[in-house]
Amino acid sequence: MLRYSLNRLSGIGEYIFQPSDNPDNGNQFESSDQQDYLAVNVYDTITIENSLINVFTPPNGYYDMPNYTKGRLAATAFRTRQSDNWNYKYYRYDERGRVKKMWLMLDGLELKTVNYEYNSQDMVKSLNYNSGADFKRYRYRYNNAGRLQAVDTYEGPESSDDPLFYQSFTDYEYNPNSFIVTNNFLGCFTGSSLGFFYRRVPA
Repeated sequence: MLRYSLNRLSGIGEYIFQPSDNPDNGNQFESSDQQDYLAVNVYDTITIENSLINVFTPPNGYYDMPNYTKGRLAATAFRTRQSDNWNYKYYRYDERGRVKKMWLMLDGLELKTVNYEYNSQDMVKSLNYNSGADFKRYRYRYNNAGRLQAVDTYEGPESSDDPLFYQSFTDYEYNPNSFIVTNNFLGCFTGSSLGFFYRRVPA
């Protein structure tokens, strides 16, 4: 069962349509029982009024800076089975509507964070995953046509961003029609090589 609010997906569950549901006039039953749902989205601001069920508690630091969530997905609660505990994703955006930070709260695990940086074309140029022992940093490089050219991993200390500590993880080569022809991993060819005939189907 899918539930929408203002054409935005607000919930996914396993319960059935109610007799009072009427797609012609917009009437739609919305359960407030969290056991009826497998995923719930909240938009704009994280409040009881904006959520189908009251299960959201933002992580520490969520309100330390503006989140710019107006008109955007603010948080998601999700699980695989109705008997499972909830997992959560919370989002922070910049003024241009790009995701700047995501908090990932998985049941039974410590809080994880992902921070994004963008170039002037709104493409991700770096991604920082978590901090401390789990810290990972990735750098994304693009060619002049805006196609992803390479992804590099950072092997240096978290406190710096020295270009000398980056190593190639994967890179791509394209044909004149922007189709990938080779994909290499870890600095050597262990990936794919594709050929195309005139109908643009891999040979």
